[in-house]
Order: sequence, then C-alpha cells, then structure tokens
Amino acid sequence: MGPLSSSIVAAFVVTMHRLCIASLIWMLIIKMLLQLYVIQSLAADHAESAIATASFLFTIPFVLLGPWSGYLADHFSKTILMRVIKLAEIAIMALGVVAFTVKSLPLMMAVLLLMAVHSTFFAPPKSGFIPETCSPQSISFANSLLSMTTFVAIICGMALAGKIFDVHRESPYQAVYYCVGLAILGTAASF
Repeated sequence: MGPLSSSIVAAFVVTMHRLCIASLIWMLIIKMLLQLYVIQSLAADHAESAIATASFLFTIPFVLLGPWSGYLADHFSKTILMRVIKLAEIAIMALGVVAFTVKSLPLMMAVLLLMAVHSTFFAPPKSGFIPETCSPQSISFANSLLSMTTFVAIICGMALAGKIFDVHRESPYQAVYYCVGLAILGTAASF
C-alpha cells in the first residue's frame, strides 16, 4: 500500500507542489522587480548596496529562526502550523502588492524578509509531516515523491516566473498579482 493511498498525503504532496511553485515564482519575481526598481530608481552606486541588503535580509531568518521553527514543529500540530503559515503567505503576498504599488523600497525589503521568515517556519513541519502520517514502510517512497514534486515545482516556477515577467514587460509590477493568486491556490489545497 503506497503513501498515495492516503488522501491526506496526496493533498499534502499537491499542496507542497503548489507551494514550491508559488514561492519560487514569488522570489524570482520579487528579485527581478526589486532589481528593476532599484536600478531604475536609485543611483548606480546605491543599487548594489540595496541588492546586497536584499540578499542579506532573505538569508538571515534561516540562520536566526531555524531552531525556533523546529521547536514549534515539535510542539504543535504540523498540519495546523502549515495551514497558518500558508494563510500568512497570502497576507505577505498582498503586502508585496502594496509595496510595489506604492513603489516603496523599504516595504519591498520587508516583504522579502517576511517571505524568508515564512519559508523558515514552513520547512520543519513540512519535513516532519511525512513520518507522522505514513506507515514506516512507506516513508521513503513518500519522501521521494515529495522531493520529486519539489524539483518539478522548482523547474516550473523558474520557467513561469520568466514567462510572467516577459508577458508583463510593459508593466512588470502587475506580475505580483499572480503571486497572490498562487498563494491563495496553495492555501486552498492545504485544507
């Protein structure tokens, strides 16, 4: 009996696939739009500093908050944590739309930081869900299925981000609306 015999695991794999695609598209679009905004709006000598700051802000939550995210995943329902984090993703994406609409670099940086915090807190419950849901003999298969869908989502996300950005070449800020839609779809799949 494979891990897909459980509708819970099947829903989890679908949710993870959509989450990976949505998150990657968001990160790539944010990076492209942030770089476009910084390069167009700031002096060339400040642009590199702003892009470096964005990279730092995206990295630091993984280092500082990783242990706390693991603690939460160990002490609370992984399913509930993932759903709450997915709901937070919609709010973060909506804030991203506001940031690009008002063309606020500090708010864009805050959204990037929040997305990194989101990813930091999502990883432990995602990793711990399979062993708690599957029978011991199907854990390896379920984990490999999750890994495969993650890699497929990464490839799809990279392709879609470039395509979305290309379609909205004249008004690239409209690309962020796709991210809100994908966040909503991913959250809906988690329920």
